[in-house]
Amino acid sequence: MWSIGFSLGDERLVGRQMEVTWRYRVRRCTLAGAVLVLAGIAAPAAHGHAILTKATLEEKPILANTATSVTLHFNSRLEPGFTRVILVDRTRQEHALEVAPGEMGDTVTVHLPALAPGMYALRYKVLAVDGHVTEGLLRFRVQPAE
Repeated sequence: MWSIGFSLGDERLVGRQMEVTWRYRVRRCTLAGAVLVLAGIAAPAAHGHAILTKATLEEKPILANTATSVTLHFNSRLEPGFTRVILVDRTRQEHALEVAPGEMGDTVTVHLPALAPGMYALRYKVLAVDGHVTEGLLRFRVQPAE
């Protein structure tokens, strides 16, 4: 007949094995955590996308019936041949704008035509030199001329 349970000697052995296994797991997890922390500290910062950091639209208002240029600043260098900027007007029609790359490679400048007062947007698509594409939409308001 089969007996359920362990003798006193087996319980000590099983308890000891569980304690050793538990300690081993704690040490292994602690070591793995330490490796991850050190890897995070030692790894250089990687920028996977060109992120828009500033636009001259934010510095001064765009006045109606006045042509102006807008510079977009990114956190990494861009491939100028793959940069596109489109003006979305009040009626949601899109107009491709000519893009001029900046000297440092991390800025682009577009020239806006004279616009009527209202809400507009610049839709941009840029390729960072590391090969990542970033798309975005920058809304702005054209103020009535005073």
